[in-house]
Amino acid sequence: MGDIVRKVKLCGLVRRGKKLELVRDWDECPEINALIDTGASASVITRTLAELAGAEVMPGLKKLHGRLRDGAFMAVRLTGCGPSPHVVVVDDQLAAEAAPDAFMILGHDYLQDNRARIDYANGDLVTCPPREDAPTKRGGRKATSGNGRSKPRNQR
Repeated sequence: MGDIVRKVKLCGLVRRGKKLELVRDWDECPEINALIDTGASASVITRTLAELAGAEVMPGLKKLHGRLRDGAFMAVRLTGCGPSPHVVVVDDQLAAEAAPDAFMILGHDYLQDNRARIDYANGDLVTCPPREDAPTKRGGRKATSGNGRSKPRNQR
């Protein structure tokens, strides 16, 4: 079984109050090839790609292999899935381990958060059920109670 490489659209997110908003219009965000790696515990991109997507790289944002690593808040949309907020590790050396034609490693953290399904018998088709907390067109996302269900209006 070979590498699974799919198109991914990336856009930086910024926190405004309690909302995460896209740093730019979704249509202006880059689309790149990503290696789908179910064995990678975290999604990884290069510093250059994070900056290209408009993300702020923050020191020590995400823990990986027992060490705090630089990270970035991103909206990620894998072909076959809707856009969703995600924290990625920003590390040029780790990102270089992706397939030669991929610029990002999309790891188990993203796949699990989005309940992604890979159908190996059907040409490695990747699909995800819809999410309630996906970034909206205006950039915000629905408030959730942490269990994926929307909060009642009086608790938002």
